[in-house]
Amino acid sequence: MKPHEEALEFRRKTAHLLVGTLIAALVWTGKLDAFFLLGISFFLLSASYFLKFFHLRFPLLRHFLSFFEREKHITDFPGKSAIFFLLGCSLTVLFFPRDIATASILILAFGDSVSCLFGHYFGQIKTPFHPKKHIEGSLFAILISTFVASFFVNFWAALIASTVAMILEFPQWKIGKYHADDNIIIPLSSGAVLFLISLL
Repeated sequence: MKPHEEALEFRRKTAHLLVGTLIAALVWTGKLDAFFLLGISFFLLSASYFLKFFHLRFPLLRHFLSFFEREKHITDFPGKSAIFFLLGCSLTVLFFPRDIATASILILAFGDSVSCLFGHYFGQIKTPFHPKKHIEGSLFAILISTFVASFFVNFWAALIASTVAMILEFPQWKIGKYHADDNIIIPLSSGAVLFLISLL
């Protein structure tokens, strides 16, 4: 990975972690609900569609996007990461009880970020399913995700949900010709696991 790409990924994952933690805190305290998050998601989706065709008229906005967005998405899907992140959080809050939704959003925020950063800097063993992911990153992500999620759900439930979410993050899932986004897979899969365990 080139230095500028490494710096970009560090910024992206740091923002991912901080914003995810903030959203989880607001959801837990009842200051943020699913419909508000969905509204923001669709607003950003509309803005993305507009920028896709008119981004050259707004060079400052394009420059801001380049600070957090991968180059390939700036022209074909501006703000893709933020949109799918918010959409994943929205659906999680919509489908699951508050404690499970909060824990699942934290698994997304910490798990996905730590998996990438720790794996990049300290990983040695690459997964057989994804050329850029490392076993060490995923294992450390499971530990961190379990720790933060266990403040809101049972420890063992948090461990199982974090493990399932990190395993499902490995493959590059496709729906038709489109890749399924981790920001949707991680919170919904961990939420589903936590919900099923709560029924036992």
